[in-house]
Amino acid sequence: MNSIKIGGKDRPVNIGWDMLKAFGKSTGRAFGQVFEVSNLTFEEVETLIYEALVWGAKENGDSFDTEPEEVATWISKDMRSVVEFITFFGDEIQAQLGEEEKN
Repeated sequence: MNSIKIGGKDRPVNIGWDMLKAFGKSTGRAFGQVFEVSNLTFEEVETLIYEALVWGAKENGDSFDTEPEEVATWISKDMRSVVEFITFFGDEIQAQLGEEEKN
């Protein structure tokens, strides 16, 4: 399970179909737009991280009772978590696309 340090803890994150779909629904972004991290608004970055945390907790069998606003507060206290997450997001998408090409 992948994780990022945010809110003072290492927390599981999941980048997958359900997470991307939830992000698209929350932000109104279409399929191709969910991969375009360079033009995300600040709020969309917060939502992207929030959804990855929600789905990471689900995959891990944990509950995630944190509101999106709290995730935004965590980010404002440690912006390095955003850089870490965006790097992880890009790497994970590339890895998954690479795996699909092999199949």
